Amino acid sequence: MSQPVHIVAVVAQTPVGLTAESSAAAVRARVSRIKEHPFMVDATGQKLRCALCESVDPAILGAERLSLLTQRSLHAMGAALHLRTPLRSPVPLLLALPESRPGFSRSHAESVLRSPSATAVPGIMQLSVEPAGDGHAGVFCGMEQGVRAVSEGRTELCLVGGVDSYFDADTLDWLDSERRIARDGIRSGFSPGEGACLLALADDVTRRQLGLPSLGVIRSVTTAMEKRSIDSDEGLLGEAVTEVVNRATATLPDGMAVIDSVYCDINGERHRTDEWGFTLLRTGALFRDGTDYITGVSEWGDLGAATAALNCMLATQAWQRGYAMGPSALLWGGSWNGLRGAMLLEQGRG
Repeated sequence: MSQPVHIVAVVAQTPVGLTAESSAAAVRARVSRIKEHPFMVDATGQKLRCALCESVDPAILGAERLSLLTQRSLHAMGAALHLRTPLRSPVPLLLALPESRPGFSRSHAESVLRSPSATAVPGIMQLSVEPAGDGHAGVFCGMEQGVRAVSEGRTELCLVGGVDSYFDADTLDWLDSERRIARDGIRSGFSPGEGACLLALADDVTRRQLGLPSLGVIRSVTTAMEKRSIDSDEGLLGEAVTEVVNRATATLPDGMAVIDSVYCDINGERHRTDEWGFTLLRTGALFRDGTDYITGVSEWGDLGAATAALNCMLATQAWQRGYAMGPSALLWGGSWNGLRGAMLLEQGRG
């Protein structure tokens, strides 16, 4: 990275809040919005335990929900940036979407990616929408691309984010058949949720010119592919997570010898806990306490492709509100398709 890249704005929509501030406050206060769906049921015929964004009509399902969440997030980003002079050069939007699954195909992904193009974002004359990676770790791919574009001077501002919603009948049937939905008799399941989060990235010169704050400094971001399958005889041993953690922390700045906080996508699925456990056996000395990780899954359910961006939101809000453990944070996550990612963040500089 040729020069530091800053997170200069964050917007979020989750089941526990319509903004980044309210969502982070709810997670910190352990306010849970996991409850029964108005009409969807699980495989046993019981009302589905889940976390809905109540601002979206529950009758809207599938890709249409993702498009609506994305459009609303872009409107919120325009307000958060509050640019005095419109940016005339194209602004990239690198958006992580769900992995291909029943109820969400390539054509669904294409329709979601088309939806921002019709959204007017105050202060941005032209938005260039591109896909980032897929699934829980997809945002890390988008951050890699966005950081590179900003630090190399190819764009003055870049938007990176993720959006997901499990509320489609085919998707929920598939999750239930895979025993991934938390209910009686399921030992390794999660409560389905939904949400969206967008981050705006800029270098130091641009953020000062635009009058934007430094909410966090991206020190490194990296991705890798896990070679083992969840269903392999050995299970997952955390090799790819270890790889991305080691690469992300290879050049720790002076004064950041121990990482203060860990944000991740551990959600009740056994393989995620196993991977992190094996990773800590190899890298535990890097962390103040690697077992004291932060995740909002108990409050907003599993948020899939939006998770990594929302973890950035939680970290930046902790620094802004003064309750963070310290000035450094490590974020990691893993998609079902094998993608793993990690990012080292430092508290913003004002």
